[in-house]
Amino acid sequence: MKRARKKHPGFLLADLLLGLKLSLLGMALTLPWLGQWKKWHSLGQLDLAERALAGSLTALQQRTQYLHHYDIRFRCTPDGSRLYAVAGTRRKTVLDYPRLGLGEISLSGAGGGFTPGGNVEEPLTLELRHLNRPELGREMTFEPVTGRMSYGNP
Repeated sequence: MKRARKKHPGFLLADLLLGLKLSLLGMALTLPWLGQWKKWHSLGQLDLAERALAGSLTALQQRTQYLHHYDIRFRCTPDGSRLYAVAGTRRKTVLDYPRLGLGEISLSGAGGGFTPGGNVEEPLTLELRHLNRPELGREMTFEPVTGRMSYGNP
């Protein structure tokens, strides 16, 4: 065993250099991807926030249509973290992004609401923005007659 080491004295150094070279090559190939990971993470959060908003508003529209006989108005908190439904003197939290783990999402839009028939009073547009990446945003619009939601980028 000792004779084999003496015959090839640079083998350990060459092996270490090859391992270092391969690990540096791997890091060089993955660094650009890691930079994109933050954007993908933000887009994933925005998608989740959009789905939560659509699901909450659809459920509220159905509840208005079948269970209640009064108008429901929407109110956003000034920081855009929560959406409330106001009916008469009652206020209910419809959507709470920090509780969902989406505290980096902000919701804004004009106050609108549903009539007792479940239709939107006027075109209702809500906009979602990512607080850490302001260039990322989504827009959701309720059409007044059909009650259909349409999605887009602001």
